[in-house]
Amino acid sequence: MRQHKRLGRIIRKERIQRHKGQEKENREGRCQMTRIANFTDYQEQAARTLKPNRPFEDDLADYTLGLSEAGELQNKLKKYLYHAHPMDKAEIKEELGDLLWYMAAIATTLKIELGDVAAENIEKLKKRYPNGYSDKKSRERVIEDEKENE
Repeated sequence: MRQHKRLGRIIRKERIQRHKGQEKENREGRCQMTRIANFTDYQEQAARTLKPNRPFEDDLADYTLGLSEAGELQNKLKKYLYHAHPMDKAEIKEELGDLLWYMAAIATTLKIELGDVAAENIEKLKKRYPNGYSDKKSRERVIEDEKENE
């Protein structure tokens, strides 16, 4: 319950900040792209497009199956890497955005703050690679994991 209240306070704060700078029109009358301040802001804005009034299991199944978007991203990169297609960063960006939306949808459905997920992941990586990534450290981790599984 405390975490839910905390999320509510954060969302209200983000809503105020977003309202101040959201989609201001430039001199030519076109809308500028909405700026996303952080994962909480993204999660809140993405939640506006979730399907309403469905059972929990339907939401979770739908959004989890949506992670198959990763296959579309893989296919675009495969064509670049192995089929001599030009890299289209706009398409890659769109696929990454689709994946981010599905991850936010899952987090929202499970009442998990995406910002917490990101922060906890960074902490895990700092412990795993305190001085940054190295091949040597990665190999050592594999050996340690194998010893633990014996």
